[in-house]
Amino acid sequence: MIRPRRSSPLALVLLLLMAGCSSLWGSADNTEARKERMRDPEALAAADPETLTPEEIAIRDARRERDEELRSIGSQVDHQMAQRDRSPSAFDDDIRGPIFVEVLWKVPSEEVFAFHLHYGLSPDDLNGNIRIPVEKLEKISHPLYGPTYRYRLFGMSPRQTTYVSLQAENQNGISPRSPVLKIPAVYSLRDKEQQAR
Repeated sequence: MIRPRRSSPLALVLLLLMAGCSSLWGSADNTEARKERMRDPEALAAADPETLTPEEIAIRDARRERDEELRSIGSQVDHQMAQRDRSPSAFDDDIRGPIFVEVLWKVPSEEVFAFHLHYGLSPDDLNGNIRIPVEKLEKISHPLYGPTYRYRLFGMSPRQTTYVSLQAENQNGISPRSPVLKIPAVYSLRDKEQQAR
């Protein structure tokens, strides 16, 4: 008489594990499909979530976050371009950084401690005022006027006409204001092209 062979509990566990593994890993065809899905972002995004592995889900989610971030950056660039089309000078000033107007004047023959610079956008309304010690001024050699002071007046756009008046200060006090001087606006090539249209 032949007795049926009894399986050991270990063999039964191994058989169950192998059956479970084959359903997790799938056949070779399924593995190739998964590899293809990993290479193709659109296929991964369109895949049935029930069939995705945790790794595929993580990759899909990371791609979605990246795509959302790129869309956000794209919309910011579109907004900036729209702003530039409406107001090219404001956009260009943002790109260039700080804006300023250069003020130049001849070094006086008398000793001076400081200058008072009055400035504004109208010759009748010089509402800005700054006291500049001589040590804070840049001294240059101008080809026409010789020794000259140069000061950068920050916050004033070079695309607008600026008006200035100076007073000198020394041991005798402060001089009367100089006549109002006009610093003409400086235009970029883009501004000139737009004015020509």
